Amino acid sequence: MEVSNNLFLENKVDAPSYIFNWLTEVKKLSVAFRKVYSSFAVRVISEKIDHLSDIERQILRTDIAYVRQVFLLGDNIPQVYARVAVPLPVYVKNKRKFDTLRTQPIGETLLYCNPSITRSEFEYSSMSVASLPFYQNEIDKILLRDYYQIHKDTLLNTKLWSRTSSFFEHNQMYLAITETFFPTIVPSDQENYVSAKDSHTIQVKNGILEYDEETSCVIAHFLGYMTSKEFRNFLNEGLKLCIKHKQKGKPIYWLADTRNHSIQSKEDTDWVAHNWNIRALSIGIKHVAFVLPENLFGELSIKNYVKESDRIAEDHMVSATFETIDKAKAWFKQLSTKADNVEKIL
Repeated sequence: MEVSNNLFLENKVDAPSYIFNWLTEVKKLSVAFRKVYSSFAVRVISEKIDHLSDIERQILRTDIAYVRQVFLLGDNIPQVYARVAVPLPVYVKNKRKFDTLRTQPIGETLLYCNPSITRSEFEYSSMSVASLPFYQNEIDKILLRDYYQIHKDTLLNTKLWSRTSSFFEHNQMYLAITETFFPTIVPSDQENYVSAKDSHTIQVKNGILEYDEETSCVIAHFLGYMTSKEFRNFLNEGLKLCIKHKQKGKPIYWLADTRNHSIQSKEDTDWVAHNWNIRALSIGIKHVAFVLPENLFGELSIKNYVKESDRIAEDHMVSATFETIDKAKAWFKQLSTKADNVEKIL
């Protein structure tokens, strides 16, 4: 498969840098997902003859086509909404191929293995979740909210970015794909840079992650300055450790030991509030403890994060600050005791 040059101009899009990288990369999303997530899957929303969006009508020059809508899941959370529009003559000719796709990625199954297929440049657009075609379906609307565990208003106010491209077979229109990236997606260039000391501990540059069985919490020890990339990768690896050790039906907690942490940019703390928090909530982290840093600048970073989290998270995630790790763990033990008592009553 050949890919046309991408003539995208960066100053036309004000997407966050981690979304911008996904938008501009010309490669199979399925391959990229497997590099940055522990698991990858395709969830089919619908496959049927349907009306087209405005951009699809412009590309295919028709009002109706075969439309396949899917979520691409990374770590069981929808990270991309993908919509494939196939001209009816192409669908009829290749009906068996499209009908048997099911949960297979269309790129690696039908497109990239075909040397006769080429891909166009990308067209970019931004929108809200409510403007996406699948959102008109009440079942999928509720499903998406369940995945993110956030209120409808928060989801509706999130700006999403999409890229649309056309695929041609022997220079004839084959199909068009629109890929919309959700704000929980991790950076596409995230590297597997960590080293595991054992199943409970991971060590990285200026940071250690450890799972504490006694309190069912992951402790993130910040040991010095981290670049934006190192900081985000560190937190993403922490979530993977939470997923690994979380017990079904039991809470899991996050303890940030920031005593030796230096200042982090507001862009990074906002990323935690708007991106990392949503993914943390989806795996069951509802309580976060901070052991405050000893320097003023580090403390300001934590306060920026807490302020932004409180503004958008409503009652979903509770954070508290402590002077020592032991006091933070004691808080987690109290929460677990309360949860156990409620479970016994029920």
